[in-house]
Amino acid sequence: WMYLNRPADNGGCGWDYGYHIDMMYGTDGQDTQAFGARDNTWDNPLDNGAAYGSAVPQLYVDLAYNDLTLRMGKFYTIMGYEVVQAPQNWFYSHSWTMVLAEPFTHTGVLAMYDLNDCWSISGGFHRGWDQWEDNNEDLGFLGGVTWTSPCEDTSVALAVTASNEDDAGVNNRFMYSVVLTQKLTECLTYVLQHD
Repeated sequence: WMYLNRPADNGGCGWDYGYHIDMMYGTDGQDTQAFGARDNTWDNPLDNGAAYGSAVPQLYVDLAYNDLTLRMGKFYTIMGYEVVQAPQNWFYSHSWTMVLAEPFTHTGVLAMYDLNDCWSISGGFHRGWDQWEDNNEDLGFLGGVTWTSPCEDTSVALAVTASNEDDAGVNNRFMYSVVLTQKLTECLTYVLQHD
């Protein structure tokens, strides 16, 4: 896994920009590829059938102005609790919920706004679940709201996505996730998620 990263960090005041690109190879590569202009169509001699593959899970630019950040490109979903990278999860493996019921990435635009120290909202559009290119020209919606306690021990996040995912663009796929995160001690955190 290799990445280049420059966070858009304006301290909540003024303009800034950032970017992020991930490149990966291995057994998770096949699961993290996007459809359309698929990652594995590159003439890559390292790709080895279904076991190994290469992928570009994220490729985006952030523009920040005061408390608003606009993310454009391919980015990880805001749905659920787990993420693609194993070191940022509790376990090396993933739950069936993440693997079978949630998108990994979206390609589109997402606006993220901090209302205050406790509340943040996000909303935007995407081209489908795990897509580089849309298969039907219909844009999907992605958005959410998060509340974090003043001491940052408790948070509740609601996220929603809705889009026409089939080739004809007539069958809507809707998903929501509610995630409660409670820090119990310095070393123990509890998470309850419903999709």
